[in-house]
Amino acid sequence: MAAGGDNLRDPFHPVGRGDALEVAALMVTCGHLDPAAALESVTSAPRTALGLPPVRIAPGCPADLVAMPGADALEALGAASAHRTVWRAGRVVARTTVRADVSAPHQLEGAASS
Repeated sequence: MAAGGDNLRDPFHPVGRGDALEVAALMVTCGHLDPAAALESVTSAPRTALGLPPVRIAPGCPADLVAMPGADALEALGAASAHRTVWRAGRVVARTTVRADVSAPHQLEGAASS
């Protein structure tokens, strides 16, 4: 089963972002696929449906890929991190990093410090 989406903030999907991970997450929730099958539905399955050759991660193969933090498919879909690196023909063409700053809580005026 191949999945994809072209709904970018339209009446059919008002919050659509054109993100394949979003589509894969919907395949888990709505299509009842396990996370690995959901990722396959937005990666290798569409290539098969279009008659394109399979892609492997191995020496000599085209290095066109997106990488993100996550120990497995479930973590990648669950976190849906914006932190990603995109390679095209073996070269990094895009990198999105996420930074979080957390402020220390303010102490109440007159509170005893320990």
